[in-house]
Amino acid sequence: MTDQQREHSIADMGLLMRSAYARYELTRCRSAKVQADGYRVAMERLISQRSERQVQCMEVARGLAA
Repeated sequence: MTDQQREHSIADMGLLMRSAYARYELTRCRSAKVQADGYRVAMERLISQRSERQVQCMEVARGLAA
């Protein structure tokens, strides 16, 4: 997976997660909470797999690089 593909996947998981959490808040349906948690875990896994190059680019863009 390229850095760009990973970033798109992270964004997609974030949208799905927020949508599922919103459904949970509205309905208190346990399956929506479980689904949201699954999307969060998937997003966290993708984030942890970011390349060093991608992390450096993000740090530079945010003014965090030394």
